[in-house]
Amino acid sequence: MMTHIGKSDNVFLRKIVTISLFLLFGFTSAFSQENQMTISTSAIKNGWWNSIFKKHNIDLEKFNYKNTFDMGMNDTINNLWLEIGVSDSLTKRNIPFRNAIVIAKDPGQTYWIITSEYARHDLDNNILILRNGQMAWYDIISKNVIPTDTSSFQEMIIDIKKNSITASSKE
Repeated sequence: MMTHIGKSDNVFLRKIVTISLFLLFGFTSAFSQENQMTISTSAIKNGWWNSIFKKHNIDLEKFNYKNTFDMGMNDTINNLWLEIGVSDSLTKRNIPFRNAIVIAKDPGQTYWIITSEYARHDLDNNILILRNGQMAWYDIISKNVIPTDTSSFQEMIIDIKKNSITASSKE
């Protein structure tokens, strides 16, 4: 005796196979994405801070989160800041990252490097929060990597919209 598969059984099997394939492709594409920001690394490497990377031996390849933002003052070239760090969650609008480094420059010949254990950038509200860190000032002309001044903080809040920085010091 021979069993024949009917036309309705073939349609049902095709639907199951099609649904399974769609689920497989959906899961594969959703979970196989790399954690990368959309900002180009070449734009960051060609910024004003390029000489600072060399001076302080900062390797961009060690960081998967790289972002620039403008503090909104008159001179946008000098007020373009760089933030880099390591993040496990680059797909959100509120990005937490660790081993944070923020590099900024004032209109004179001074730049500063802010380092912190932990940071969070709220892209919707333009607020950067750094915790347990240090801010060090350097002379941009000097070849010396010893800071001219340093300050430690428990928490620093950089409000990009209001162009303000508040910090609470360590006790």
